[in-house]
Amino acid sequence: MASNQSNLVLPVAIPDEAYSYGERASGEVHGVVLTKPHVVRFILDQVGYVPTKNLCNKVLVEPSCGEGVFLLEAIKRLLASARRYKVSPKSLAKAIIAYDIDEQHVMRSRKAVQAALIAQGIAKTESKRLSEAWINRGDFLLSPIPDGCDFVVGNPPYVRSEQLSPLLHQQYRRLYSTLFDRADLYVAFIERGLNLLRHDGRLVYVCADRWTSNKYGAPLRKLVADNFCVESYVDLHNASPFDSDVIAYPSIFCIAYGKRQGPVLVGRLEEATEAECSALGSLIRKRVSGESGSARLAVYREWFEGAEPWVINSPEHLELLRRLEDLHQPLESEKTSVRIGVATGCDAVYVVPLDCDIEPSRKLPLVMRGDLDRGQIKDGGRAVINVFENEGGLVDLSRFPRLRKYLER
Repeated sequence: MASNQSNLVLPVAIPDEAYSYGERASGEVHGVVLTKPHVVRFILDQVGYVPTKNLCNKVLVEPSCGEGVFLLEAIKRLLASARRYKVSPKSLAKAIIAYDIDEQHVMRSRKAVQAALIAQGIAKTESKRLSEAWINRGDFLLSPIPDGCDFVVGNPPYVRSEQLSPLLHQQYRRLYSTLFDRADLYVAFIERGLNLLRHDGRLVYVCADRWTSNKYGAPLRKLVADNFCVESYVDLHNASPFDSDVIAYPSIFCIAYGKRQGPVLVGRLEEATEAECSALGSLIRKRVSGESGSARLAVYREWFEGAEPWVINSPEHLELLRRLEDLHQPLESEKTSVRIGVATGCDAVYVVPLDCDIEPSRKLPLVMRGDLDRGQIKDGGRAVINVFENEGGLVDLSRFPRLRKYLER
């Protein structure tokens, strides 16, 4: 099981100026990006944060509350649950833990929450106490959070590693093993959220999905495969779950505590309208493959293993992949490696006919996609120019006059 980081030991104090990414830390790309209210309701439904359950003895964590969109809906449900189970709102101070590093976001969220509580008939002084107890100014990734939690929900920030100060970046890397290669900061938010879950706890984020298939997401995929259970995944590539246009390739994923077997529900929304979210929610509750308008749901009886990419196409596609893995050896061997391809930066210069007048040692035979025909490799008669020494560094062109002449031309 992944280590529990609820009580972090921070050897280095992080000054405010280290947060150079500033307002981007609340789940936005440029300024504050708000999740549409009906998408928030869909997410809370998926995680099981519903007023028919006794939510009063549960803990919900919102890691980057921004303007409080998730909080307002969660609080509405929490108070409805309290009325249903005859629990006084005064005892709910520990039911929600929310963070944001931006003081203005914290103040606006507290003000909005306080107004919502007063509208529900709670006294002004008590509303102020609860809003301040629930909403904290701090870094979710570095703040000690007592005990565990039952729900982690929200829209974590999208921050590239190069936007972080060196001190902050170093601290995050020390604490979060999944911050690998050029991982975006939301990866650490997923890891921290998962490690806070109690038994039967669940995390649901609306978040960029690059980690599910690219290189930097491999450690996080392995963490999930080894210790947790993916329950549902909703593709939003063609939809916009936000109030503003943001190109973030988002998805909604629900991950539960503990490794166990079970089907994974994979949905797709084309527009993420309220009606479409409602239709997909109905399909998810029935747990059967099907379509309802433009909402689609497939049931995967098995899921991806270890650090392998989540190549989400169809359940039949994954079943075929598993059969091929059982029948055949992998393409990669001691002599073969599969990568994204040759990145020359200028194929018109560096991809040449195999008979080009360049020293043979500087030409590497090249197979491109157009050279593949029904499982066979055709000889495309192409080569890629190799301008590097075997041990690294550029070749000395004085030793290769024909290559020099070609490049000069």
